Amino acid sequence: AIAAPLYVAIGLFVSKSKSRGIATVPTWALYSAGYALTAIGAMVAFENETVATYILILNAVVYGVSAYIFQQSFWLYLSTVLTPIIALLILHQTDRFESTWVAWIFIGLAYLYLAIGQLFDRSLASRSTNHETYNPEAERSGHDIHPFAAPFYAPGFLLSAIALAVASSDRTLAIQIYSAGVMLYALSAWIFRETLFIYPAAWLAAVPYYLAITLTSLEVRW
Repeated sequence: AIAAPLYVAIGLFVSKSKSRGIATVPTWALYSAGYALTAIGAMVAFENETVATYILILNAVVYGVSAYIFQQSFWLYLSTVLTPIIALLILHQTDRFESTWVAWIFIGLAYLYLAIGQLFDRSLASRSTNHETYNPEAERSGHDIHPFAAPFYAPGFLLSAIALAVASSDRTLAIQIYSAGVMLYALSAWIFRETLFIYPAAWLAAVPYYLAITLTSLEVRW
């Protein structure tokens, strides 16, 4: 796992040395070996959960840096998917692998991913204002999405759905997580100007409402 970023770094050094007559063909061999080592390192450490956690953290960093270096959003998908897996491993090692912790971490990551995606989108919008082709209506309708924002939006909404499913086993937790989910989808509807997000917000709002009523002393007929 430690050798993986070294391979990538050497490949970058070779690619920057074209002016000195160094062949750039070996860069593909170095890159392929480096990224293969990230997967191999994780598989080798699979039997030791603690070591595997450190390996996955290192891999997530390598993929995130790779996205920045090569300007390819694909690597960010790997980082955003690995993050909740790392969180689950840490919960398991600290004896906190419970529905409460899992649900709150997943819904928290969903909010965090939405915020990070918005930072990328805002930077895209600020750059677009300097060009004549900027279309504010297209931006408000959600068509102008930064390539690095999508790897945060998609896993974020998926994590929110998983959080809702995990929280369904506990009444009090469900009230909290479903309420947070309603706010997340309502906020997304406002940010993206998409009515599609209003549907889950409206439907899910009935769940904490019903569960809160069942906690009162009201009779069933009321």
